[in-house]
Amino acid sequence: MPSQDDCKPIDDSSLVSAADALLERVRVDELAPGQCATVCEVDVSEASAGQLMAMGVCEGRRVELVKCGDPLILRVLGSRIGLSARLARGVLVEPCTTTACPTDGPTDRN
Repeated sequence: MPSQDDCKPIDDSSLVSAADALLERVRVDELAPGQCATVCEVDVSEASAGQLMAMGVCEGRRVELVKCGDPLILRVLGSRIGLSARLARGVLVEPCTTTACPTDGPTDRN
């Protein structure tokens, strides 16, 4: 029978680091076609950030990569937008972990 000395508190630091690993940030151009993610950071010039925001790409927004390349095509708020490779490199996202992740707005698949 274990003694009270054998019962030690669990070190939950490994649990936190495991959770952080699941929420790994990647550039939007590193997603696979059809994969969705949530924008967590936009690291571009102020002018470019304004352009992205006008197209709906801002922190907290859910996006889906439709097509890789230059420009890459994102689905944002039910619309498709083209982003240059230069801009796409500045958009950091957290990939969604569910297989059926709805994007914001209508889910047209054409």
